[in-house]
Amino acid sequence: MNYVSSNNNILRVNKFGKVKGIRSGKAIITCKKNDNSIYAKININIRCAHKRDLVNVIQPTCTKKGTKNFECKTCNKKYEESINLIPHEYEFSLPDSKKKNVKEYVNIVKYY
Repeated sequence: MNYVSSNNNILRVNKFGKVKGIRSGKAIITCKKNDNSIYAKININIRCAHKRDLVNVIQPTCTKKGTKNFECKTCNKKYEESINLIPHEYEFSLPDSKKKNVKEYVNIVKYY
């Protein structure tokens, strides 16, 4: 028996029929008898496990989301993840006239 891949850039097959994925994609493995007649064909879909390497990070601000950029070294696909906005941190001090009405002042600031 002889094994042949329709696309050696996607997968390779050895003389024992063992398949090695090279990158994501589809290929056909054809098994031929010694007289070159086709014994079997199988469609194979290779998917990468995507061990992603971090390539770049853009930090978020209070008005713009950030991003993390990844790349798969096996199939060269690029991925982007969003990083949420950074919330504001407010600091304020109460004027002396409002210190006795702290609860009321905090409610006003909270809903502003």
